[in-house]
Amino acid sequence: MKKLLFIAAFFTLSLGFAQEAKIKGYILDGENNQEALAFANILVKNTNYNTTSDIDGSFELNVASGSYTIVVYFVGYEPIEIENVVVHEGKTILLNKTLKAKQVALYEEITYSN
Repeated sequence: MKKLLFIAAFFTLSLGFAQEAKIKGYILDGENNQEALAFANILVKNTNYNTTSDIDGSFELNVASGSYTIVVYFVGYEPIEIENVVVHEGKTILLNKTLKAKQVALYEEITYSN
């Protein structure tokens, strides 16, 4: 009986781990000669999956199999959304993305007093 319970638990656990997939890649700076953009935020929309890029701009997310929208953002840069990223169990999806700086308009205000 103990042996049967052990085998059932082993298969249940192994099935849980086998359904994992990976999304990995690099985030690059579109304003600075395609250099690595360290500490950019990468998240899977409407889930709790998220990470940041490392000093080399690389990232890796472990997710369940499915179809997702990936959001990449960094302060001062335009965020991007990659829709319909489909990952299958045991597979790795490669996403290399380049962020571009936000265009900021500055307005001049002159105040006169008498």
